[in-house]
Amino acid sequence: SSYLGVASRFLRFVDKPARRIGRTDIRRYFVELTERKQAASSINQAHFGVRFLIRDVLKKQWRQPLRLHKRPQRVPIVLSRAEVSTLLSVTESLRYRTIWMALYASGLRASEAVRLRVSDIDSQAMRLLVRDGKGKKDRYTVFAG
Repeated sequence: SSYLGVASRFLRFVDKPARRIGRTDIRRYFVELTERKQAASSINQAHFGVRFLIRDVLKKQWRQPLRLHKRPQRVPIVLSRAEVSTLLSVTESLRYRTIWMALYASGLRASEAVRLRVSDIDSQAMRLLVRDGKGKKDRYTVFAG
């Protein structure tokens, strides 16, 4: 269904019979998508949808090079020492302040911290078992208790 949507948008864009579509039409379409600041995943989906239309439906030769757009890498937000100190100092409960300190020092993601159980703490080896972390993988991390 996504390829059908891509194909219909592409055909509306070129506005000519399918048998007369050329390389320049395809290039113009992808330049248009890029100029409209479409997401990388949307442009990649459009690429495969148009390729399917040209190659498999219209039975024409596909000569466009395959250059997939990459998602931009985002830099994570890291708190300064002063910000961390302020955050911990406003937590009034000693219990919760201790939990926050342990989680921050162990480098856990919020989703990992939510799934943490007491049985995941190995105080002898000073490590935490993180279940279903990023990529649904289990891992150990340092327990800074």
